Amino acid sequence: MVTANELIKRAEKAEAEKNFIEAGPLYERAGDIERAIAAYRKGGGVDRAALLLESTGRAKEAAALLLSVGSYEKAAAMYEKTKDYAKAAHALLRANQRERAAGMYERAEAFEDAAKIYVSLGNHRKAIQLYQQAGLQEKANELQAQVPQETARAPGLAALDANMDLAAAEYVDSGRLVDTVVQLLRAARAQDAAKLYGNCQEDIGYNVLAAIAGDRAVEMKAAEMFYLARDYAKAGQLLENLEDYPKAAAMYERADDAYMAAEMYTRAGDMGKAAEMFEKHGNYQQAAEFFLKVNNYDKAAVNFEKSVNNFVAGKLYFRMNKMNKSLQLLQKVQRNEAAYFEACRLIGEILAQNGYLDLAIRKYLEVVQAAQLSKDTAPVFYNLARTLEQRGAVPQAMKIYQDLLAWQFDYSDVKTRIASLQSGPAPKILPGAPAAGAAPVLEAAPQPVVAGTPEAAPQPALVSMMDGFDFLKSTPLFKDLSLDEMKAVYAACETQKFAPGAVMIEQGQPGESLYVLRKGSAKVTRVGAGGAEEMVARMGPGSPAGEMSLVDDAPTSARVTAESEVDAFVINRPRFEKLLVMNDKIAVKLYRFFVQTLSKRLRATSENFAKAAHAQH
Repeated sequence: MVTANELIKRAEKAEAEKNFIEAGPLYERAGDIERAIAAYRKGGGVDRAALLLESTGRAKEAAALLLSVGSYEKAAAMYEKTKDYAKAAHALLRANQRERAAGMYERAEAFEDAAKIYVSLGNHRKAIQLYQQAGLQEKANELQAQVPQETARAPGLAALDANMDLAAAEYVDSGRLVDTVVQLLRAARAQDAAKLYGNCQEDIGYNVLAAIAGDRAVEMKAAEMFYLARDYAKAGQLLENLEDYPKAAAMYERADDAYMAAEMYTRAGDMGKAAEMFEKHGNYQQAAEFFLKVNNYDKAAVNFEKSVNNFVAGKLYFRMNKMNKSLQLLQKVQRNEAAYFEACRLIGEILAQNGYLDLAIRKYLEVVQAAQLSKDTAPVFYNLARTLEQRGAVPQAMKIYQDLLAWQFDYSDVKTRIASLQSGPAPKILPGAPAAGAAPVLEAAPQPVVAGTPEAAPQPALVSMMDGFDFLKSTPLFKDLSLDEMKAVYAACETQKFAPGAVMIEQGQPGESLYVLRKGSAKVTRVGAGGAEEMVARMGPGSPAGEMSLVDDAPTSARVTAESEVDAFVINRPRFEKLLVMNDKIAVKLYRFFVQTLSKRLRATSENFAKAAHAQH
């Protein structure tokens, strides 16, 4: 894992180069929140800076920051969370959200300020009520005297009742409208309230909230109303205030507010959903940690990789036996990182498991020749000795085992290993190998190993190859994807084998995956009522099957059966959907292909119908 000091050094370098947007996340990962906030502010990442301020208990400071850059509505929302309703109202006024501002002033019990706004909006009835609450009876009386005259001049103003059905484009006094909605809620008629609320072009939601504040039963009905009217954000806000965090999370998720949804799922104790929302919001480090808590190692690895935590991501891929991906990431761990020795050990294990003993030894030697035996390096020394055994270099292996024993007399199974080597057959001596007791150095063999010294030129980094990548890239389905996009698709793929006669896709069942044949052939048939199969098509390498099931919930229209042994790349629907969510460009290109495929099929169907009709005539 990258150390905090290393992250800070990288952040300082980025900051010196005025790359503040890069510096901010680095400082944040290092735990230096103050410098992260400063970097985000300098780089224009005000929203992220505000979130960090809020997460460290400085929501009012966050609101002031948002206010300073003209994000008035966001600032208002932040002030509202801190229950500073007066400042929230001030921010809403600057956003020209006068009715919402009036509702906030009312919640702040600044009744006179709220009344003045309602007067400017023409809602004199509400203004009169507020002047009376403020103890300004004279102003209330003065305004009351004007109401009959103004109402008479506004014949289009509807008289409201709980059963009213408004015509299109009808204008309604907002105060009476709010009163009617509240009346419906108190009568447990959330559906009717939602219909009335949903037909308003202007937002009266905050006025409704102000009118029912403190009445829990009515607030629950209001949450139902907001949900029915599809104002999910306000439903979430109200449910959050009511401390119904699971429902609040679901509402924020439907409102596409991933950050608030994540916070609510966290409070509700649903770490899996919280992780999904943090990932959607782009907080990959937090998402990774939460995915780990629910043992979703695949998603944890993906998110650690996105947060540039190469060691932990590589270690998780190793745990899941995804060796190519693990090798790719572990090689990115730098020598000055605390996890470097462990990364070298894992790289060596991957290479040794795949038969690359000399390459594994080379990797271990990078550590052995540059570092002393210690708690951190001992596993690498031990692995080197075991690999030398496999390679036949017993004297060198014995020397390392003896060094380990001298360092710690009961380390692992070293005593047993030494006894086994001493009682075994005569050891092999590799050509040019040093005598026992000398430093372990291997001469060039089928795969050359150069045992250098700490001062020797560094060996080139190992590169993991993607088996079948070139083939997959050449298929028509992915012909428009760039290299990086294609790598993302490859990472989402799994490989499966099907024996001859195995059914890959069953007709009439929900489609679950896309298959791209790499080797072998398959037949596509339609199964009739009596079980008879009609041949539709034959598929070979490069042919996709089941692609429409990724974008359509309808049952599959045909059966796909392996004719010979089939090797196929497979992307299941959840992986496919995640891939598209994380990369809009891939989504556009693949959906274009799906549309073209569907158009060709419709065109072919139309031509067949035309030919059949012509034949009948």
